[in-house]
Amino acid sequence: MVAEDITFSSETVLLAGTLYKPDTETKCPAIVVLHAADGGTRQHKFYNHLATQLPVRGSAVLLFDRRGSGHSGGDFGTASFDTLASDGSAAVDYLRSRDDIDEERVGLYGISQGGWIAPLVAGKRSDIAFLIIISGCGVSPAEQMDYGASYSLRQAGFPEQVIAQAVSLRNRVNEYYRGRIPREVVVAELDRAQNEPWFQMAYLPTSERVPEDVTKSKWWYALDYDPVPIWQQIEVPTLFLFAERDRWVPIAESMTEYGMATAHMRDVTMVQVEGTDHLMGQVNNPETFQVSDGYIEELMSWLAKRL
Repeated sequence: MVAEDITFSSETVLLAGTLYKPDTETKCPAIVVLHAADGGTRQHKFYNHLATQLPVRGSAVLLFDRRGSGHSGGDFGTASFDTLASDGSAAVDYLRSRDDIDEERVGLYGISQGGWIAPLVAGKRSDIAFLIIISGCGVSPAEQMDYGASYSLRQAGFPEQVIAQAVSLRNRVNEYYRGRIPREVVVAELDRAQNEPWFQMAYLPTSERVPEDVTKSKWWYALDYDPVPIWQQIEVPTLFLFAERDRWVPIAESMTEYGMATAHMRDVTMVQVEGTDHLMGQVNNPETFQVSDGYIEELMSWLAKRL
């Protein structure tokens, strides 16, 4: 394997990354990795297996620091999904410009939030060879966070009545972002609830963190994004891998939504990988993160048949 630190531009923003590729003189296929929400730099532990496993199987992989993270310029705080998709598209352009990359075999790998970004890239261009979506969520960010809060509270043993109360307050905050509730009203509601034992586990902001200008908050750009319609514009081979147990993604609902949205496509594979969590780690070994062997097998088997 050869590792090369690179930079590329997305309009006026300079993005930094590392290209890992086979040590060969022949052109090779390549994969652009699009980030999980909390995995904005190429050093995130989840990406390690891609850098080590893919090049030895003949494929290059580009890991880059998301805008506003690591050594990349730009501002992540107000970057819309379309902006992040433009960055992903710029990464594809960069790879296709290289003499050592087969420009006909450049695909996208999206993990978690990256599962929303990857199809946006593919929907804007006709030269994406394939898509790999890991723990992709088939509902809006607002619905996803309601699910995550409910999961967290249920795991902590709170009754359904409390969970409903927490989700209701989350929805009130979202209504403020949508411009339907005055800030002073939602702030007062948060103040009344913030000493409740369930408050932090519901992923709610304290009143001090409610912005006066919602357009300067990333949540305003994202909360009602519908991840399903873009798939009507996509035809390329696609792999969906879902966890067995996921605290952030409603698995059954997401598999149903994406199944219907991709019914027109000829080559779609959808697998729920036994013994895995959201980042494809082993459920039975949560203390030491290690990606599942079953996930690796599913991923590499699918790629081997299409590269």
